[in-house]
Amino acid sequence: MEYFIVAWHNLLEDWNYSVPNIEFYDGSINMNILHHGGKQIGLIVDDYQPQLTTKLNDLDFYPEKILSVYDYLQGSLNFDNQQVLNYQDFNWPDDAIFDISSFNILVVSADKLFAKIVVDTTGKLLWIEYFDQAERLTSKVIIDSRGFVSSKETEQEIVYFDPVGHWRFIYDKQTDAVKLNPDFLVSDQLQYQHLSDLIQEILTEKILTHVTQKDHLIVTIDDQSPLSMSDYNVHHPIYVLNPKVNHTRSLQDVGNESIVVSHKDEIEQGYPNLNLIEIPSLPFQFKFGHSQRLRRQIIGVFAEGMNAEELLSLLHVLYPKLLSKPDELSLRFLTYSNDQNALINKLIKQFAEEKRNEFQLFDEKAKLTMIGENDGLKSSDKRPQLLISSHRLSSVNDAAKTLDKIRVLINWNLQDDFMMIAAVSTGIPQLQNFKSFTLHDHKNGIICQNYQELEMGLTFYLDDLQNWNESLVYNAQLLNKYSEDNLFKKWESVLSKEL
Repeated sequence: MEYFIVAWHNLLEDWNYSVPNIEFYDGSINMNILHHGGKQIGLIVDDYQPQLTTKLNDLDFYPEKILSVYDYLQGSLNFDNQQVLNYQDFNWPDDAIFDISSFNILVVSADKLFAKIVVDTTGKLLWIEYFDQAERLTSKVIIDSRGFVSSKETEQEIVYFDPVGHWRFIYDKQTDAVKLNPDFLVSDQLQYQHLSDLIQEILTEKILTHVTQKDHLIVTIDDQSPLSMSDYNVHHPIYVLNPKVNHTRSLQDVGNESIVVSHKDEIEQGYPNLNLIEIPSLPFQFKFGHSQRLRRQIIGVFAEGMNAEELLSLLHVLYPKLLSKPDELSLRFLTYSNDQNALINKLIKQFAEEKRNEFQLFDEKAKLTMIGENDGLKSSDKRPQLLISSHRLSSVNDAAKTLDKIRVLINWNLQDDFMMIAAVSTGIPQLQNFKSFTLHDHKNGIICQNYQELEMGLTFYLDDLQNWNESLVYNAQLLNKYSEDNLFKKWESVLSKEL
């Protein structure tokens, strides 16, 4: 069996105050590759994950074996028996009024906020917050996605429960000490000075003992791991470096074991003596896009890593090209975060005001309204209209729909695997100011040293259909090289220690 120790630390969020983001759970891509190749997968989780089954439902497969430290401590090892826990299953005051919105239910009693119930996108309860008469938060109850109360947190402590409501252990938030229920003792001691001591004991003595010599242990290098990376070396693990997981400290403890990375370039510079194995992480493969069918060619800019000065400079460089063909070209900035999206929209308006004598921003809604109300109405404003917009990518499906219409993608500053691989999968040529395994210079894109070269690259792909088609063909070759079958073969070589 292939056991993965993953870096799953974050809990699901309240979508009333946050927004959906593109997220790939650590290790899930490689688990999928091996699973589709016929390998049995074991998942080891060393952090508190009460919504573990919800996260697993988001993946394309379910591991053959799940070993969770907190589930072991809480006596909740059964992943088959799941029930739906409704907010009406809890005791509420007789005068309770329920104000229901998309992801929250506010409970009001005696004209005061009594509780707030938070649910996920599927309607499952995430947690319940309780308030006193002054509407101050007093406690928070976390709900396991299998349908039971998992823990209750107050200012002083966190009490963890089993599926039938017995308390299993209590964590003192002030002292970091832990007390276990003597009626359900699953550890060597009843009390521990630090929570980490208990977690380490369970992980080494109860969880990792399931890993035999016939199995492989695949460990994400993780600074939040309860064990040092060197503690895993007795199992001769295969380490995986996920650039989105903090790893600077833990990387020092890996030793001579193999490390699987998506691309070697960046890490080789700082750690030339490490045994690195390059296996790109391909989260998905889109169908080739349909930008060639559109009358207007869209220049996409992945701008998550650009500051305000760089964004304004880019606008100054690109707007003359838009001015030359206002009805044939448009510019669309792509981001992940709300803050970056808001910044770009602000800068677009600021730039348009600065250049108000040269152009006006194209307002598609206003144009549709004008046409609908009076087909004969024409604007007296003779300035060209430029279509410049910003779009925040909120999901994989959203990214697929957006990139389907992009003609060429500019990646600036941020080496983001998702966007780079998505561009290759959609067949889009890329222009970027850094090297990456997804871009072969003047094959499926151009590495640009400055904005002048960037402008030349846009001309190269937008004004010559043959160049664009050659890039499309090369992207197809890359997709074949990094197909799931080929990546599985490389993983088989790693597992058999042939590399």
